[in-house]
Amino acid sequence: MAAPQTGGYLSGDHHAAFKDYAACLNVTVSSLASLLVLREMNQRRLSSLMARFDAPTPTGKRPRITAHHRDPEQKAAFVSLCDEVGVAPGRAASALFRAELEERWLQSCIGD
Repeated sequence: MAAPQTGGYLSGDHHAAFKDYAACLNVTVSSLASLLVLREMNQRRLSSLMARFDAPTPTGKRPRITAHHRDPEQKAAFVSLCDEVGVAPGRAASALFRAELEERWLQSCIGD
């Protein structure tokens, strides 16, 4: 059985920037995505992030960033949080990924 996943689509430019950001932190794209989803479940800023970082789903070729969850309960908790805010998990994940490209939270945490 495949591990539960949460993914979001980004524009080509945002997708490339996210990959570069993960590389400069020396983590995989999936690991970075997973950390951002876990952070959101603890910080619960989704409503404000959606107001600032929501964007239409790109058309055409849609590069996807995928967070792999170790535990199905993590995905269920994220889906529940998204339900509270009234947004689909994929759309929420996309906003989280775009937010991190601007905020650079993880980079500031590790001192890079």
